Amino acid sequence: INRYLDHVQPGIAANGGFVVQYYGDGLLALFPGGADKALHGVAAMLHGLAGYNRGRGDLPELRSGIGVHHGPVTLGVIGDPDHMQCSVFGDAINVASRIQTLTRDFNARVLASGEAISRLKTPERFSLRPLGAVDIRGRDQNVELFEVLT
Repeated sequence: INRYLDHVQPGIAANGGFVVQYYGDGLLALFPGGADKALHGVAAMLHGLAGYNRGRGDLPELRSGIGVHHGPVTLGVIGDPDHMQCSVFGDAINVASRIQTLTRDFNARVLASGEAISRLKTPERFSLRPLGAVDIRGRDQNVELFEVLT
């Protein structure tokens, strides 16, 4: 897992993002620089993953599914005196996680919400395929979804 992370994390940092949390072979990254930085970071992560896969020899290729959303979050330290950790909270985190899960259903590497896409300063630099409005568990309203083609 650390070798995999050695290949994907630099693309996050190079685009102004930072990893908030690791989940086994997954991670949660924030991009305070905006949606363009986030999508460039995602492309760099996928490039790093391709490099990692090339070095694995005969082992099966690893694939990833990435969900991108935009919204307010709260970053803070939680826990008790015996165990503290930094974490991030908010509806935007939940929506991004739900979108990431949908990558399997859509057989897509990267899915982004309409909210994230609407924040792009240079949308013409990205290849996007609209997928329509989808139901996201825990949300009253559907979320516009786009596949980000890399």
